[in-house]
Amino acid sequence: MQIKGKVDQFWMQTNTHRPAYQLRHTYASQLLMAGAEPSWLANQMGHSDWGMIRKIYAKWISSEKPDYVKEMAKKLNQTYK
Repeated sequence: MQIKGKVDQFWMQTNTHRPAYQLRHTYASQLLMAGAEPSWLANQMGHSDWGMIRKIYAKWISSEKPDYVKEMAKKLNQTYK
């Protein structure tokens, strides 16, 4: 089997259809990781408050940004050890 055939076969085996709705999770998680305000993001996603953002994403976003506290301290002209 040629390389292209192997790539095509791998693509077909590993790629499954995902509904467009799942893009919301990518959108939300990418913006939160970039530092977007949760209340602004909630408004962008059509939520009345940021409770849903907090409920769904807060449990893992903090572990993805271990230096978050240091970044916030720097923005406030403070230091954090």
